[in-house]
Amino acid sequence: MGNNSMRDQLQSAFNRQEHNRSDKGYHQSKKKQSKLQLPRASDWIADGEDHINLSYVGATDLGRTLHPTSMLSFVHEVFGRFNSVSAFWDYIETGARNDRLRTMPHGIRKEAKSAMPRVEVECLEFMVLDACWQRIKAYPVLMQALKDSELPFDLYRTVGELHIPVRVETSMWLVEGMELIRRALKKDQTPNFVRWTNLKSRQTVFEEYCARYIRNARPMTDANRENKLLKDLIQSGPMIPQPKRKVQINRDASQVSQQAASKEEVLETLVKVDVTDAEGQLTQSPQEVTVETTEQPEKAAEVVVNEEFAVVTENTTT
Repeated sequence: MGNNSMRDQLQSAFNRQEHNRSDKGYHQSKKKQSKLQLPRASDWIADGEDHINLSYVGATDLGRTLHPTSMLSFVHEVFGRFNSVSAFWDYIETGARNDRLRTMPHGIRKEAKSAMPRVEVECLEFMVLDACWQRIKAYPVLMQALKDSELPFDLYRTVGELHIPVRVETSMWLVEGMELIRRALKKDQTPNFVRWTNLKSRQTVFEEYCARYIRNARPMTDANRENKLLKDLIQSGPMIPQPKRKVQINRDASQVSQQAASKEEVLETLVKVDVTDAEGQLTQSPQEVTVETTEQPEKAAEVVVNEEFAVVTENTTT
């Protein structure tokens, strides 16, 4: 009777804990029985001797690199660039709402993620394993290292002063997925993650996620489609700078008719030019003055309209 009561209390406490985790929005994945046949984590001799611990604190370079948190960036075929698989994992678990999660350092990202609402991701394990595969195949050296490895994979953490190994049972699907990838590489095949897709195709899994959480997701347009604006711009060409213009100001009004009669290109524009000083005295004798409007705008600005007539001509010769 006493044992049953104790068991009931423990079960009740466990149920309350799971209920609280669910209220906070934690992902509740459907548990699948692992097909791996591994000894107890405490029965291993040493990491790197009889097994490879897929942990960021593991003893082997390969184990640490394959862990989702390793800072090895990749470009996801559907969602774009991430600095790690863990960044992609956090991104999809928060409904793809914050692009900053793509490149945040692990510690800062986890803190930011804790303040965001979590969403339920169908086929989460498949999406993470698929991301692991995309990252692996992007690095030929990593592919070869994984292909050449032989030791079985495991995933555990150590606790206490004696570093007792404690297997992360909820993440054994990650170990199984890595074993599947390695077997496929050894056979020069592409890994098949159908075990975690609920019998859906890869494309269907991604399309359903995007339709649910990324409402503005649209298929890309045909890159070869005619661009009318670009075509018009190419035909019209760029604007060509005009050559420098020289403006000739003839202060002698008697030359107006002679200039107009002798040159067809004379622009018959009458302007009044002030050639007097502040006291009304003539400062310059009537003569032809050339003003460079493009190189000496300050001289052109000194010409003030007054009473004498002048002719302005355009000279496009250099």
